[in-house]
Amino acid sequence: MQSKKLVEASPVEADRHLRDPRHRARFSELLNPKETATRIATSFPELVHEGWAIRVELTSEELELLQNDGQAGFLQLDIVHFSLGLPVAVLRAQAGGVEFRFAIPLWLAGAQQWLLDAVDQEQFLLLLDPTDDDFSFALKGFGNLLDDQVSLVSAATLTRELSPTESQEQMYLAGLKLMQDRSLPAPFPGSEPLAVRAAVAGQGKDAVAVMGALMAAETARVAVMGRDEALSL
Repeated sequence: MQSKKLVEASPVEADRHLRDPRHRARFSELLNPKETATRIATSFPELVHEGWAIRVELTSEELELLQNDGQAGFLQLDIVHFSLGLPVAVLRAQAGGVEFRFAIPLWLAGAQQWLLDAVDQEQFLLLLDPTDDDFSFALKGFGNLLDDQVSLVSAATLTRELSPTESQEQMYLAGLKLMQDRSLPAPFPGSEPLAVRAAVAGQGKDAVAVMGALMAAETARVAVMGRDEALSL
């Protein structure tokens, strides 16, 4: 399904979830162990890691926030169900008043194994690339993985099967909902974010299609806001 069709399929949801201009979507993809090894060899030759990784594209300013914040490596993990039976793992880090939400739909191929491996290794690997520079860095984050592994695995259980089209639609809706500042409880008391960056990891063409849909929805929102402002003058 093309990104335009994704947006047209859910106009009500897009309008409901994209009202705050401070919140933006970012591109992300879930890399399998082979893809991760290739990426590390190319860009992070000194990094020692075997297994899965999440690749995210951020602006250089956003990368600096994460790199310079000593708490950024602590990732709060939540398993949420935006739709019944479809768990999404959401890793969250705050830096400079921005909450970064890295989401992995657990119905993607290999996503359940990614989660099990992360729990076993007690860490996640994020490969962060800039959209406007050539400086990348890897973030090995740890989090609340050992608080209650039984409940974690139970909450991550997938109880529905999706067609490729349905998968894209659900990923798109997850992205819309994650761009709300109050769609998830604040990870720490009094730490409500000033802005949100939401990245829903896809695979291959799905990742491109979902990001394209989210960008199209954002563009439509900007156009509507501009029109409303003009009418109010």
